Amino acid sequence: MKKFKKYNMLFAVFILCAALIIIYKSIDNLSSVREFLGELFNIVKPFFMGFVIAYILNMPCNNIRKKLEKSKNKFIAKKSKGISILSVYLLALLIVVVVVRAIVPTIYQNVMDMYNNASIYIAKIMEFADYWQTKLGIELFSAESNISTGKVLEDLIKNFSLNEFSKYAQGVINITSGVINSFIAIIVSVYMLIDSELISKTIKSTMSILIGEEKSERIVLYATKANDVFSKYIYCRVIDAVIIAILSTVVLSLLRVKYAPALGFMIGFLNLIPYFGSIISSIIAMLISFVTGGFGSLVWTAVALFVLQQLDGNYIGPKIMGDVLEIRPLMVIFAVTVGGGLFGIAGMLISVPVAVVLKMFISDFLQGKKAQRNIIQEEQHNKPDNNNQNSEEEEEQK
Repeated sequence: MKKFKKYNMLFAVFILCAALIIIYKSIDNLSSVREFLGELFNIVKPFFMGFVIAYILNMPCNNIRKKLEKSKNKFIAKKSKGISILSVYLLALLIVVVVVRAIVPTIYQNVMDMYNNASIYIAKIMEFADYWQTKLGIELFSAESNISTGKVLEDLIKNFSLNEFSKYAQGVINITSGVINSFIAIIVSVYMLIDSELISKTIKSTMSILIGEEKSERIVLYATKANDVFSKYIYCRVIDAVIIAILSTVVLSLLRVKYAPALGFMIGFLNLIPYFGSIISSIIAMLISFVTGGFGSLVWTAVALFVLQQLDGNYIGPKIMGDVLEIRPLMVIFAVTVGGGLFGIAGMLISVPVAVVLKMFISDFLQGKKAQRNIIQEEQHNKPDNNNQNSEEEEEQK
């Protein structure tokens, strides 16, 4: 038995040395490691995409399945899982078709029209700035620096090349380059939804074997809580963004603001970012309404967007979100600022649920520590009582 313990120690030292060598070599050949990881990600990319699709569709699929299981029709109740998966994919396909056929062309036409008229709009903004500069006596552009409206306009047009924009846009929307990966991802997502319960049981049993049943149950509990926060938050924000996008498009169209569909889509998308998104989108929308419709259009746009923001903040948002977020506004602003600084727009989008999950973990940890401290204090408080009782019994015996 002692021999085996000796070999176990040698094996552990060997593993540690091998790990140190791998880490050193990885740092020494960082470019090769990145290349290898990039190739590995390209290989597993369809499976990663499939997991993302399955994760997004899992929540509506479960909701539909729960309703179908209560059906009086035995066939529907028995095949509820398959019917729910088929329904979700058909609904997703319908949404994609509507977006691609109806919404994307209109927004693309608005964006291209804005680009073609950018010189006129920028000239109008610069003319407005020059007017107030002269009237207020503020020197925004120094005469010695030889910066004029035409120069600023020319530099902006040169820096933003339509050819580059088209090239990047074509790379994003080019369907043929990713047909195989997309097809594999959809198939993988279907099987993940079908075998979701089996995958969950396999992960739980594997974790219980590797790290113990108690730790694995704790990890599963926290993972379930984190998943609930993320899924509910994402769906609530998306629904809220869609509602605001539709309302903004309708209101701006009624006000005859040019590029209303593109502005409505932008307002809805940026509304996914708490606090900052609505402010940025409102400023951009008011600026575009000013250069396309004048000062009167700017005032009406500002009033309409202010009313929409109040409606969203006081009624639509709370109605949809409910008690999903148990976090103070200051923490939300801090999380969005840090997330945006570290990871850009993606960090802003997921910063709030991450902050909620971290708050939940820290709160549970502190509550656990507090409970342990209370138990220790109770034990220490009860010890003197036992000693006094023993001393009293000894005196009685004497």
